[in-house]
Amino acid sequence: MDDLIAATDQYNLELSQHCASLVNMRFGIDYAQGNRSAVTQLAITQGFRRAILAAGTIQRVDSYLDKETRALLADFSMSDRVHK
Repeated sequence: MDDLIAATDQYNLELSQHCASLVNMRFGIDYAQGNRSAVTQLAITQGFRRAILAAGTIQRVDSYLDKETRALLADFSMSDRVHK
């Protein structure tokens, strides 16, 4: 499972770097610098990773979110759950 998570993290990193480069090339801006949304999304993603690793198996993340990540998620998306 660790290999799957590590590979997913690597793919997500490459995708985000590509998107950042494309936005910078097309619009001449760094969308992540000073962008609360980008910082919050990264923090939520890291919280999801911690939750999944804590569970030991791949399953819905909602049962394993810590209070900090749940609060970030609620503030960002108006919901403290990922799945219903």
